[in-house]
Amino acid sequence: GYFLALSFFEPKKRLKLIIKGIVIATLLHGLFNISIIGVEEGLSSQNSLLLTSSVISLVIILSGLAFFVSFGFRKLKKMASVCKIK
Repeated sequence: GYFLALSFFEPKKRLKLIIKGIVIATLLHGLFNISIIGVEEGLSSQNSLLLTSSVISLVIILSGLAFFVSFGFRKLKKMASVCKIK
């Protein structure tokens, strides 16, 4: 969503930004799904190392996304206030 919104402010880079957003979203979804699978397998097999590493991965992914969304959309909000597109 962020890269799509950013593409409205930078029309010359629109296609590149949209593709970048789709690729990043796909990769992050894949990492998230792999971490969830690791948590499930760690719980079912009583493997504490797998469970711990999967939970840490989830925390890192979700914290990173929260940070990115928070600061990214603040940047977009500032850009919108100076944008000449109505």
